[in-house]
Amino acid sequence: MTYKVFFDTRQALNGCDQYGSTIAKSAAFMQLIEGQLDSSEFQRLSSPPVTRDDILLVHDKTYIDALFADSRAAGNMSIDSRALDACLWSIGSMVGALTQSLYEDMPVCSCASDLHGAKAIGETGIGFLNGLMVTAAKFIQMNPKAKVGILDLSFQEVGFSQETWNENPGIADHVIRFNSAQFFKNPNLNWGEFLAWIRNSIDAINSFSCDAVIYQASAEMHLIEDLHGFFGEAPMRTRDGLVFGNIKAPIAWNVGGGSTPVGRDLANWVLRGHLSALLNSSKLRTS
Repeated sequence: MTYKVFFDTRQALNGCDQYGSTIAKSAAFMQLIEGQLDSSEFQRLSSPPVTRDDILLVHDKTYIDALFADSRAAGNMSIDSRALDACLWSIGSMVGALTQSLYEDMPVCSCASDLHGAKAIGETGIGFLNGLMVTAAKFIQMNPKAKVGILDLSFQEVGFSQETWNENPGIADHVIRFNSAQFFKNPNLNWGEFLAWIRNSIDAINSFSCDAVIYQASAEMHLIEDLHGFFGEAPMRTRDGLVFGNIKAPIAWNVGGGSTPVGRDLANWVLRGHLSALLNSSKLRTS
């Protein structure tokens, strides 16, 4: 058994305020994999970055023009000009993982963090770059008949740049997507209801007959997270096992979420949770 893991050092970024704290986590997770697994147990792969034209499959031109003109002045979570390049490499990593998943018997991991940018009409900034949607759009562009599922288990409510997405029916009609943010608005979140929603989402994804599925295994719901936190390590393992064990299509997944700065003991709990998800991914999918 060999875990396929996509990571390029250019998708990691240390020493960057705000958005960089999540970009830096990708390198920390790769280091954990290399430290905990024997070299024969995983294969590190890389994929080229996505381009401006790829992002335009999902986002409107005005937003992208501003972002590429000066990412430091482009609004939310874009303090450092290096962040845009890191994002392009991170999304490219996810495209590579999704493509590779077609040839694997088990899910493929991308060490990419926070690809669920939630951009509403008129908003700007690198924090709204929707990597999950760009990944799906690029994959469908390369495989025009393919259908893609997106299961984004994160806190962030996703707006999807609907004004541009609707202009690409050849892509939009081939995607089914679910985002769990609705549950985390309730401080009395019920674990049983959340699991039921995941099961229903998986059933819908399977009924859609997806050729491949993107799963964002966000850490934001972990109890130790700085900004959020509902569930401990055991429920997170149950969540991941449910997804990996029941989605019938090939899966590419990424390590979303993680507000706790890399290097703190609490952040190490999050990284270990991601490693648990990687090991969980070896579960065979149902036929």
